[in-house]
Amino acid sequence: MNNDSKNFWAIIISGVIIAAAIVFVFAGRSNLGGNSEGNGVSVNAPIVNGDFQQDNLGWSPYTLVKTEKDGNKYTSNYYNWDVNQILNLIPGQRYVLRAKTRRGTAQGPARFVIGFIGPNRKELSHFSFRYLHRGDGWEEIPPQLIEVPPEAVSSRIYLLTDDDYGTHDFDDIYLSLLKPGEELPATPMEEVKQGEEEVQKEEKAEGGNLVSNGDFETNQPGWSMAGAVIQEDPDGNHFARVEYSWEFFQPVELQPGGQYVLTGRTRKGTAQGEARFKLVFFDDRGWRLQDYYSILYKHKGNGWENLPPSLIKVPAEAAEVRLYLLANSDQGYHDFDDLSLVPLAESSYRPDQVRHIGYGTVLETQSGQKKLSPPVPPKTSNKTLPPAQSETAVSQAGSGPAGSESEKEKVVVIVKAGDTLSLIAQEFNTTVEEILKANNLTDPNRIYPGQKLVIPREGNAQP
Repeated sequence: MNNDSKNFWAIIISGVIIAAAIVFVFAGRSNLGGNSEGNGVSVNAPIVNGDFQQDNLGWSPYTLVKTEKDGNKYTSNYYNWDVNQILNLIPGQRYVLRAKTRRGTAQGPARFVIGFIGPNRKELSHFSFRYLHRGDGWEEIPPQLIEVPPEAVSSRIYLLTDDDYGTHDFDDIYLSLLKPGEELPATPMEEVKQGEEEVQKEEKAEGGNLVSNGDFETNQPGWSMAGAVIQEDPDGNHFARVEYSWEFFQPVELQPGGQYVLTGRTRKGTAQGEARFKLVFFDDRGWRLQDYYSILYKHKGNGWENLPPSLIKVPAEAAEVRLYLLANSDQGYHDFDDLSLVPLAESSYRPDQVRHIGYGTVLETQSGQKKLSPPVPPKTSNKTLPPAQSETAVSQAGSGPAGSESEKEKVVVIVKAGDTLSLIAQEFNTTVEEILKANNLTDPNRIYPGQKLVIPREGNAQP
C-alpha cells in the first residue's frame, strides 16, 4: 500500500470517529434534557420515562401502562396515590411541568401533585394542580412553575383524579429547568383549578349551613353521584335513601381547628341496624387522620326523627372533611334529610343543648348516648381505601370471657381499584398471611374491587 492510500484510509477512519463522537454527545444531551420522546432514559433527567414508552420504568410498580392502536403508551389512575415517581430535582431551582391528560370515566378533574421532603423526613410545601377537561381527546395542561425548596432532599410526583370514582389518562409528563428570562407560566406552590369558571358552583344553604343541598330539594347536586337515591314524600319533601354504602358523601369546607354543630333527620327504613353519620378528616396530602366522628342513631319509631345536635371539632391539621351517610347494616336502607353543619358561634343552640360526643364511635339510643370505641390510628391510610369503609360495628369472634384470647375485633374492608393485600395489611397493622387466613384465601394477588375482606385485629370485644 502506497502513502497516498494510507493517507486516504486514515482520513476516512478519522471522519468516522469524529461523526460517532458527535452523535454520542448530542444523544446524551437529548436524554439529559428529560423531554426526549425517544426510548433513551437518563438517570440525570428530572423525570424518567415520562411518555411511558418503556412501560412503568421509573414509576411505581402499581403504575398500569396501556397501549393505544397507534402504539402510543400512557397510564390511567383512580383517586389514589399509587402512580408516582421519585424525581431528580435540584434544590432551590425552578422547573416547568408540562403534561397531557385525557378525560376518562371520572367526573372531577385530573390532578398533578409534587411533594417535597426535607431533612429528617420533614414534610415541606407541595404543588397541586387540577385540570378540568374540555373534551374527550388528549389535552395539554398549561405549563406550570415548580419551585423546589432549598432544603428539599427528595421530591415525588403523583398522577391521580380528584374524584373518588372513575379514571383519567396521563401521558408525556415532562419537567425542564426554567430558562433565564423565561416568563413564569403559573403562580408557584398554589392549588390551581384550570377552567374553574366553566364549572357551575353549588350555592351553600342559607343560615350559615356549610352542607350544600342538605335538604336534597335540588336532588343530588353537592353530593357524590352514587350510593343513594333521591326520593320524594307525598307532601313534596325530598330526601336521600341510602343503603350500606360508602359511596354517598359530600366534601364540606370546614376550618381547621373550628367547632361546628351537626344536625340532621333520619327515618327508619328496612335496615336492621342504625343510621350512620360519619365525618372523616384528611391532611393536605390526602392522608386520613386518626380522628373521626361516627354517630350511630338507633330509631325509636317509623317517622322522621332528629339527630341530637352534636359538637364537631375539626383537627388542626385537617385540610379536607367529608360527611358520609349510610345504613349500618349489610341489608336494607334508611332515609336522611336536612343535614346541617353550622359554626358553633353562629348556631341557634345554647352550649348546654349541644352534645360533646368526642372522637370515635357513639351510639345514640332512646336512653341516651353510649361510647362504643375511640378512633383507631391508621398506619398509612390514604384514599385508595375509603376511610369510613374500613370500619364496621365491633363484633365478638369467640364466646370466652372478656379479655380472653378468643376475642378479636373484626374489621371489614371493601376492596377498591388499586388496592393490594400488602397495602391493606399495612393500613391495619397486620400481615398478608393473617388476612389470607381470616378469609380462607390462598393467592394474595387474587382480590377484586367490591370484595369484602375480614381484617383480624386483637382487641377487647365491645358490648
